[in-house]
Amino acid sequence: MIGGLIAVLGAALVCAFIYVASRSVVFGWHCLLVANLLYVAFGSNQIMLGSLHLDVVDMASLVLLGAGVIRSFNRINLPGNARIVSLAYLLVFGFSLLRGIEAFGVQQASNQARGLVGEVLAMLYFFTSPTDPETIKKILVAYLRFGAALIVVAILHYAGMSIGMTAVDEKDRALPSASGEAIALCFFIGLGWMTYRRSSRNLRWFLPVFAGMAVVLQHRTVWTVMAVCSVMIMLIDAKLVRRLVSLAVATSALAIGLAVFIYGTKGEATTQFEDSVTNSGTWLWRVEAWQNSLHDDDQTIYSILLGQPIGKAFVRFDSDSGGYQEVPPHSEYIVQYLRVGCLGLALFLLFLIMPLIRLVSLQRRDPLALFPSTSVWCLLAAGAIVYGITYGFDGPTIALVGLANALLLSLRSRSIQQSHASDAMHLLEASNQVLS
Repeated sequence: MIGGLIAVLGAALVCAFIYVASRSVVFGWHCLLVANLLYVAFGSNQIMLGSLHLDVVDMASLVLLGAGVIRSFNRINLPGNARIVSLAYLLVFGFSLLRGIEAFGVQQASNQARGLVGEVLAMLYFFTSPTDPETIKKILVAYLRFGAALIVVAILHYAGMSIGMTAVDEKDRALPSASGEAIALCFFIGLGWMTYRRSSRNLRWFLPVFAGMAVVLQHRTVWTVMAVCSVMIMLIDAKLVRRLVSLAVATSALAIGLAVFIYGTKGEATTQFEDSVTNSGTWLWRVEAWQNSLHDDDQTIYSILLGQPIGKAFVRFDSDSGGYQEVPPHSEYIVQYLRVGCLGLALFLLFLIMPLIRLVSLQRRDPLALFPSTSVWCLLAAGAIVYGITYGFDGPTIALVGLANALLLSLRSRSIQQSHASDAMHLLEASNQVLS
């Protein structure tokens, strides 16, 4: 009796969350960020739902999936190629998931599908976000606070508290790579905000902290993201270049201070960073995994086109041990290829790359078309694309790409409406001239 009552109350609570999230993307965004923060800070404390093990990120994602279905049905007729691309990808993904459930059962297929839920949410939920400046401002403020909270978690970890990354890590990175990516993207959001809009003094102080912590965490993929975004700034936005150069000195000093605080002054900090820069073992290990995945003997024409069923184990040959290992390939794009095939991967890449191309073009025409600036959204899209080469996306990172697509779709819708209004005005003027 009590168990049944708890189940009913739990279902009612979930339905309430789904309803509120379907009404407010800002609320859903906060739920996703808080869930990710709790996961990073305290680890994966799971509950059982039938045969499925769910952590706090899974539960938040399930709520947003339900809300995304509701929001998408209400907006399915919106114009734009990105809408067609996302719907086509979701069909391919759904087909692969159904094949996985049939072949491996609900539990195995669902447990592997959770690694691609963030991508589905970007297309199903965040692509339907309102795009008025006030809503986008709330979303970006929440993301900046998320990045600041991640820095607090890292500092507490380095201070000796049992918080943050608990996996064995010889470099004691404190935070996983996805958190380092979020902190780096917060730096570029703040950079554009300070340059083009009025910002608080706290943000000005936090910018070197964001950049310094992103460097000290020693995730080389995050370093690459920062380097690519910095080069892109030089190519598309001269105003940001001046601000970036002025912050470089402060960032370098802060990064050195953090490194000394964490690793000490007896050459350990220098050794750590030299190893991160020169050690190519991890990269070679990943390249070998990608080659094995692309030349898998189990691949057929059918699986190359539509992917292997979701739930099939990721198996690679390890040349060091001489045996096979069951580990993911450590690349968003290789995972996409294996699970949704060339067709799904092509659609996914279009969802990633189309907004970047359009944003670069828009930046040249109107740097202030989007809040806080068009160049900021260029950097967010580029940063996500680069990060996906060696890691899978977490929910917040790929959600930003969904928001970028939503912003561009909104601009196109307004342009179409203005064009129709202009055509109607010209027709009315022509009619008046004929009558006169």
